[in-house]
Amino acid sequence: MKTINIKNAIFAVLIVLLSLIFNFFSFKNILFDVYKWHIVQPETVHGAIEIALFGISMFLCLLNFSKSILVRMLFICLIMVYLQLHQVLLPAALSVIYFEMIISIGFSVLFIQTKAKSKRSLLNYLKAFLIGFMTWCIIALICSLVGYGSFDDLRVMTTLLGLLSIIKPNLPLTVHVFKRAGTLSPKDKFSFVAICSLVMIQFAKSNRALDYDSLWYGLRPEQVLVGGGSFFDNLGMIMSIHFYPKLMELFYLPVSNLGDYSFILSANIVLYSLLMIVIYLFMMNITNNQQTSLFVGFLLGCIPAISNMASTAKTDIFSSFFLIVAAFFLWEGLNNRSWTSICYGLSSGILSLGGKITSLMYVPLLFTGFSILLIFNVMRKKGRVIEVEKPDRILWKYIILSSIGIVTLICFRTYKLTGYPFYPILSDVWKLLGFNSESFFFERPDNFVLSEDKEFLSHWLKIIFNPEGYTHYIMVWPSNLYIYIWILVLIVLIIFHRKINYRSIKLFLIFIPVFISGIYSINSLPQGGDGNYYIPVIILATVALVSIIECLPKINKKIIMISLSFFIPIQLSLMFVSHFSWSWGTSKFTGELTSSNFESYDKKLELFEQNGLLEIEQYLKDQSKTSNCIGFLRQDGDEQIMNQLSCRFEDVPHMSSRYGNFEIFNSIENFKQYLLWANVKYIILPKRGIEGFPEVRSIINELKKSSDTTLVDAREFYLLEVTQEAITKAEGSTTIFDDGILSEGWYDWENTARWVSDSAVGTFISDSGGTLVIEGTVPDVLNEVILKIQIDNRPSKEWRLQKGDFRINYENLPVGSFQLEISTNKHFIPKKAGINEDARKLSVLIRNMEIK
Repeated sequence: MKTINIKNAIFAVLIVLLSLIFNFFSFKNILFDVYKWHIVQPETVHGAIEIALFGISMFLCLLNFSKSILVRMLFICLIMVYLQLHQVLLPAALSVIYFEMIISIGFSVLFIQTKAKSKRSLLNYLKAFLIGFMTWCIIALICSLVGYGSFDDLRVMTTLLGLLSIIKPNLPLTVHVFKRAGTLSPKDKFSFVAICSLVMIQFAKSNRALDYDSLWYGLRPEQVLVGGGSFFDNLGMIMSIHFYPKLMELFYLPVSNLGDYSFILSANIVLYSLLMIVIYLFMMNITNNQQTSLFVGFLLGCIPAISNMASTAKTDIFSSFFLIVAAFFLWEGLNNRSWTSICYGLSSGILSLGGKITSLMYVPLLFTGFSILLIFNVMRKKGRVIEVEKPDRILWKYIILSSIGIVTLICFRTYKLTGYPFYPILSDVWKLLGFNSESFFFERPDNFVLSEDKEFLSHWLKIIFNPEGYTHYIMVWPSNLYIYIWILVLIVLIIFHRKINYRSIKLFLIFIPVFISGIYSINSLPQGGDGNYYIPVIILATVALVSIIECLPKINKKIIMISLSFFIPIQLSLMFVSHFSWSWGTSKFTGELTSSNFESYDKKLELFEQNGLLEIEQYLKDQSKTSNCIGFLRQDGDEQIMNQLSCRFEDVPHMSSRYGNFEIFNSIENFKQYLLWANVKYIILPKRGIEGFPEVRSIINELKKSSDTTLVDAREFYLLEVTQEAITKAEGSTTIFDDGILSEGWYDWENTARWVSDSAVGTFISDSGGTLVIEGTVPDVLNEVILKIQIDNRPSKEWRLQKGDFRINYENLPVGSFQLEISTNKHFIPKKAGINEDARKLSVLIRNMEIK
């Protein structure tokens, strides 16, 4: 009779119970409370059934993958049909081809360097991608520096490099992966199909899930990144998000500006697939167990903060990919005493700096952890800790110098445009080092990186169990898996400390600086920050856990894997119903296989029509798409729509926030200088008027009256096409509406005028008395009206006005605040008069009111 090991039993009960508690609260407080509406929507229900059916079919094909070429063709056809159902087959195929070309370029460079054809292995494909990526970036940056960096230029360059690389052809990575998948065990095939399904879901989401940040800067490089022919051109942009390191956006340029957003998003999804391969390789390096490696890949891949960032144009997947690659190669290099592997790791870490600015925190801390390990190894061992392989002496120099050169040129772009190597952070450091800002980048708000004080315990309880009110943390939920893992590691160390050896614990120790930075960020950033900030922390925590449990008995490892598997259903469900755009599921099932893969613009036209911008877009579409345009909003959120207009658009509220430079809008002279410097051609204004920004309004009021200005009318907005000459001449013109309070009877601005009812009351300010001048129009339908003006309790004055334009003067205004009432003896209702469907009570149209 078997005896029960009490320690093992306590351990099993403890970690399983803890896992169930973590997942129960995630289900109750996030999946049910936040997303219960989203779960039952057709896009979720239909989408889940659809991917399940395709997944099962793919699994059945993979079980018989090696038996018949027809089965292999059916497997590929299933993927293609799914992608076409979601209208992303062409974007997905082109992105895969692009990445295969980069890998082929890398293999060619490896062949030139080593004079030997690389063995087919996932590790060598990863190395080829890194070298191909660096080679492509160096050439693209040099082309841009000499003025040949347009979309077409880079596509031609990529095609030529790709054609040259196939002189020594290699099997495409996609084919290699599917061939290897066919040799897996049935259990591993199931895990492989599950990971493939995650990738397919993201491709499906890319057709409808358009998030705020991606539309702001990631999905319109033709307007906010590349000028006439160079990545380095000054485009007259102000907001800091256009000057973050733009290595990812540069790399995606060949698949950008192709008529649909899905091309850029598909490239990011392919990189997400490569991230899954890196996680698999890392796990295989630690465990040499395919089942565990695939399981961990799926466990991490279904976390919303990781998976759903793939179908955005944000840099999280890009930077996380290079950071995890850096950790993998540094780990391999130190274990195998390989200087070339260490160089791959160092260069990957350096390349990560070209993406998300959080890499400025993670990369130095990762390098610090490995440096401490290297020093410790030197102290423990005699002789050489690292070997420099003779065949790779030239290769490692190429790797290091290329990565440094790439990031240097990326920083040079930022320096050329702003005066700082990185912008907007570290500005005080740059000033100490002698850097000076350019043009309108001289003033940075002190609070660009936000922080807030919190009650420690309650905050972390919310992060773990109920992040209610933490909108961005829930929207891209990083799971509570990584916190569970930290607790689990502590439990393992306490209970099994005698079984833990140095090799199993050292990876966790290496990552401690990164973990501490994650804890600090969650504790200091408002609402814990965005969940996607912590992708490296999540992945490295899981990798470290697997390394630790490798030395445990089989039964204990199995219990841990079971406890981790409880996280999958919750993470998978939340991944499916959530997104950074707050969209849910994939789409309703239609069965339509002939729909166009180029539908982004049609969707945009519908959006512009719904929001009263259609006529403006139609006008801009016929003009230069790269002309600078600024605008005001009706309400928060309009900027997400207006960023999709066919112009280089920035909205004034954000330009005057911590993302821009508020001093531009503090004076007439500053605003004029900005308009001239940025060569602003279009100004978009809401018909309901503008609140605040009196200096800006005064210039716009004068530009409206200029004979050089063209006005384009739409339902909710109007556009002013202005000239540099008119801006130069403008001195600023104010109306009393700028600082007035309208009580009743005033309607919103319509182009350059506003209707009033038969009685309109408002409170206005006169600094030094003077004369009130009112300009307007009596409509033909009224023919003649008597207009009365009463100010405060003074006797009213009246004017008899004929149809057509009028101008009246009211002299001797009081100094300071006064109440104005305008009334007429007649009014009309357009609907009753058979003019249109307008049911408002209208009298006269007022174009201007000013004090002279």
